[in-house]
Amino acid sequence: MKKLFLISSLLLVNYGYSQKVAFINEQKILNAIPNYENNLKETKVMEEKMINELKQANTLIEEKTNKLLTKNSLNNVKDLKYEELMSKLSKTDKAVLEEIKKENELLQQKIKDKQTEYQAFFKEKLGKDIEKVNVIVKNYCGKNKIDLLLKVDALEKGIAFYEAKKDVSEEIIAAVKK
Repeated sequence: MKKLFLISSLLLVNYGYSQKVAFINEQKILNAIPNYENNLKETKVMEEKMINELKQANTLIEEKTNKLLTKNSLNNVKDLKYEELMSKLSKTDKAVLEEIKKENELLQQKIKDKQTEYQAFFKEKLGKDIEKVNVIVKNYCGKNKIDLLLKVDALEKGIAFYEAKKDVSEEIIAAVKK
């Protein structure tokens, strides 16, 4: 049993040493693609605009809800369910709450629609470039028998040291520019 454990330990250690490891700086590679940075800025602008628009709509709903709760002296009540809240309101305020509920449902649908719109925009502007880099990286690793490729920029805080000669970013950039 001890021999089996020793042999398997040696094989695992030997396998670990036989792996070929390389590093890339993905952001540096992507930035080397023409128009990538401009397209990235466009997606960030769209994202910020979308978030601000949705936050503003949500704030309006919250303000209407708080106004209704304050009017009915219910603003200090936490975790009040919709049905319980309805039972405490006048007929007019129930209609107002129903309207707020509908606005909130519309906002939730708008959020889903905006997410879909953003994903399509992102895919159109950046998806092709990212996919192209992924294919090139995969092919490069296969061609050069690289077992493990680490993204230095993604692991920046987790890597204390790596050999710069194992950084293959420039080779990937050259392949991307072809």
